[in-house]
Amino acid sequence: MRLAGTRSRDRDFRSRLQCSLFVLNYRMQYDLGFEPSERRDVFLRRAALTVARRQQAGGQMILPGLEARRADNLFFALRPDMTAALEANEIAGDFSKKYGLLGKSLGPSRYHISVHGLGTFDGRNPGIELKAEDAASRFEFAAFPIRFNRAMSFSGNDDKRPLVLVASGGNEELFDFHRRLGEAMRWSGLGRKVSKAFTPHMTLLYDHRAVPEQEIEPLQWTVQAFCLIHSEQGFSRHTERHRWPLPRSYGAGELGFSPPRR
Repeated sequence: MRLAGTRSRDRDFRSRLQCSLFVLNYRMQYDLGFEPSERRDVFLRRAALTVARRQQAGGQMILPGLEARRADNLFFALRPDMTAALEANEIAGDFSKKYGLLGKSLGPSRYHISVHGLGTFDGRNPGIELKAEDAASRFEFAAFPIRFNRAMSFSGNDDKRPLVLVASGGNEELFDFHRRLGEAMRWSGLGRKVSKAFTPHMTLLYDHRAVPEQEIEPLQWTVQAFCLIHSEQGFSRHTERHRWPLPRSYGAGELGFSPPRR
């Protein structure tokens, strides 16, 4: 004879076990650099969240993987040299005075040009970083110049309109860099991360006021390296996980990437 409530406890145990196995599988895929389908195991996902809310309401430890997550960003980027970064800081200060902007500039240590985003993660993602390293290791490109001659505000949230530097033309090498790095990413299993659209820009600050597009004294520098940046949510800092120098020059036809050896 089964005691009253035994079936209920058994069902609850099975539900917890299923949820734990689901979360374990999800986290393993995440750590290996895969992107679990949002549609897969939808019923287990809902059950897991239900149990997690019940545990949280009761003051219990919630299931691993269902706790609140950060939204750190990982991306390939180009950074200005220190001279150009300080000049960009002066431009940001001039616009702040001219338009009464209150947003704090990103500062020389965080100015960058995003080339390809690799995703948003809860902290670091070793699997994606390994694939990014593999793509960078087979990618070859010579040092090249970048030039921005206009400033404007992009559209965004009311409180977060990015003031950016853009170019009215040129920067052909930058567009070619974006395309060729994307090719290397496809060979390394990051094809889904490759962005076809590319609007080269460098963000100076965020503010609720919009700055109309206008010409500025050109800001330019020569790109000597590209890097993999981990932007940590809530800490206002960019950490370089890896940096790859660009040689000064290559012979004709030597730029591109090396496909994997079979």
